[in-house]
Amino acid sequence: MLAAAAMLTSTSAMTAQNEPLTIQEQGSFATGGTVVSTPGTYDNNKPTSAGQSFHGDHLYAFYQVPQNPKALPIVMLHGAFQSARSWETTSDGREGFQTIFLRRGFPVSRRSSPSSRAAASSSPRANFPRRCRARPAR
Repeated sequence: MLAAAAMLTSTSAMTAQNEPLTIQEQGSFATGGTVVSTPGTYDNNKPTSAGQSFHGDHLYAFYQVPQNPKALPIVMLHGAFQSARSWETTSDGREGFQTIFLRRGFPVSRRSSPSSRAAASSSPRANFPRRCRARPAR
């Protein structure tokens, strides 16, 4: 009897996974961050480091809103050494938490923290060559 219940549950989950999911709105944005610039004016015909800028330390977010959404969204934050992509699917190809909550009517937002995957690098990295100049011999 327990095996029959498990089969019924997995069958209904597979049916829901195959049904189309209608998204009312989706988008992405970056917020916050730091801009590090080098002095001078950039010349596209003679590219040098002069006038270059580096944008880093920002948060990147991707969001989806299903039709007839519930009032409050689900905000998904990834763990260490991962990215927001970890919420999309399971390693064996099943729907991930992002899609599960969308199917249940919740707006979903996946955030990539500064210095991780989809978000830009950390701005101190932009200063790396300057910080690592050879020190004079003593």
